[in-house]
Amino acid sequence: MRPFKKLLGSRKFWVSVITAVATVVTYYRDAELAKMLSVVGMTLVAGIGLEDFSKAKTAYEYED
Repeated sequence: MRPFKKLLGSRKFWVSVITAVATVVTYYRDAELAKMLSVVGMTLVAGIGLEDFSKAKTAYEYED
């Protein structure tokens, strides 16, 4: 149960879910806008991943 709670607390998870839902809804109105929205969402997820990696790396370097 712990990994599931950790997943629900993840920013990457919620950004991915919101981007997926928004892309599907937007696709029915404008396919080009849906493509742009999915690119923005993927960029946010990648940025959050890089930020998390940087924090983890910094914490590991300063660990005694």
